[in-house]
Amino acid sequence: MLGYAMAAGVEWVVLTDGNEYRIYNSHAAVPVEQKLFRRIVVADQSTRPQETLALLSKAQMADHLIDELWKAHFIDRQIRAALEGMFGTEPDPSLVRLIRSRVPALAPGEIRAGLGRLRATFDFPGVPAVPRPSEPTPAATPPRSLPDPMAASRRSPLRVTDVGPEVVATTEAPPSQPGSRDPIFLITPVKDEAEETARQTLESLLGQNVYVFGDRTTGRDRIEEGDGICFYWSGVGVVADAVIASAADRRGVGFARDGARYPWAFAVRDVRFYFDAPVVIDGALRSRLEAFVKRGHDREGPHWSWLVQGTRYLTAHDFAVLTRR
Repeated sequence: MLGYAMAAGVEWVVLTDGNEYRIYNSHAAVPVEQKLFRRIVVADQSTRPQETLALLSKAQMADHLIDELWKAHFIDRQIRAALEGMFGTEPDPSLVRLIRSRVPALAPGEIRAGLGRLRATFDFPGVPAVPRPSEPTPAATPPRSLPDPMAASRRSPLRVTDVGPEVVATTEAPPSQPGSRDPIFLITPVKDEAEETARQTLESLLGQNVYVFGDRTTGRDRIEEGDGICFYWSGVGVVADAVIASAADRRGVGFARDGARYPWAFAVRDVRFYFDAPVVIDGALRSRLEAFVKRGHDREGPHWSWLVQGTRYLTAHDFAVLTRR
């Protein structure tokens, strides 16, 4: 079943007899037995069947919540395996050294013996219940406008080290109404070069909270603090995003490759990298983008790369989709 799903491009597979449900991620780059995401039994409430089945609703699948939970599950599983290995019958030497540094009165042999008597278990708290789509939004709540698309990541900011300039500029007008100044959202491509990969470029620049544009780059003379930008690694997918923290100034950035070609620099903050889980712009995702749906572009055909051939304006909706927000 998983083999057929992979061949057909189907990521999530559910096997059920009506009572037991097993959910698999067929695209996960792990052995088959590790593709199992969750197993629940409707008749056994301890397995929290409502939460898991809610993930399979049309609304939740469209929001890709299950992808975020899989990522957490995948990370937690690896951490648990590493910890169980450290506290096994043969304790990890680094753990012994760490404990001895904290309790120097104990000899290494005593520490190993004590760890041998220890029975440690590791568990990760269950994922919070999925919001119920049927719950009404309070009337006083204003419509969401994404004035700051990175607010969630500010709770745990990431620092990075290298971003590569985009390939070509476009002249398409921004999607905001004349006379208004809603946040601007941009997507900009980064490609591998002979000297360094796109990842190295992104980590180098974004890691120092800066990015660079050329003289003709779309949005260069319009961006300001609070705008959003995401980065498309050519042939891979969207792999990073950030909040723009300043207007672009014509100033040299000494550590930027080809600084003469990209003389305009601006500050960024709240950088997020997801190189290991890129947002792939496939047909399914393009069918959710207003750039295709509302403008009549062919989202299934092979000629869709106009979207990522140069820096381009995005709607707030499309930016949220491309950055999983």
